[in-house]
Amino acid sequence: MSKLNKKAKISLIIITTVTLISVIASGIFVMRKKAEDYILREARIGLKVYFEKYYNGVDPNSIKMEIKFHHHMVSGPYVEGYVNGDKDLNFDCDVIKVPKDKMDNEQDKLGMVIAISGTSYKLDKTMKYEYSDNNPNRKIEKRPSELIPKSEVEKAKKDRYLLNFIPEMMHY
Repeated sequence: MSKLNKKAKISLIIITTVTLISVIASGIFVMRKKAEDYILREARIGLKVYFEKYYNGVDPNSIKMEIKFHHHMVSGPYVEGYVNGDKDLNFDCDVIKVPKDKMDNEQDKLGMVIAISGTSYKLDKTMKYEYSDNNPNRKIEKRPSELIPKSEVEKAKKDRYLLNFIPEMMHY
C-alpha cells in the first residue's frame, strides 16, 4: 500500500513540475512577443521620420516590416521591410541593445539602437541626395532610433525592460 502511495506521489510531483515548466515557458513566450512588438512599434516611428527626411517619393505610412533573427556568426533580432507596397524597395535594420551605463543620449533610453544596415538599390535611387560616403549629407544622416521624438521616448522607455526577454540581442 505504501508503495502505491509512493508511486502516486512521484507521479504527482512529475505532473506538477511539467505543468509549472509549461506555464513559465508560455509566460516567457508572451513576454518575448511583447518585446518584439515593442521593437517594431519604435522602429516604425523612427523609420517614418527617417523616410520623410532622407527619401523622395516614399510614403512613410506604407512601411511593412517584420522582425527576424540572425542565426549566423551574429545573433539577435533585426527588422526587415519594404515601402510603397513594392518589395523591391526594401531595407534591413539592426537592433542593438544599449546597456544602462552606455545610454549617452535621450533616444538610447529606449534601451536599443535601431540602425539601417542595408537598403535595396532601387530604394537607394529615391534618396534626396546621391549615396556616397564622401557626401557631406551622408555624414549627418541619423539612425531611425535617433529620429524618434523625445515625447515618444518618454512614453516608450517604461517598456525597455521587455528587451531582457530576447537574450540573444546584440549589445552595444
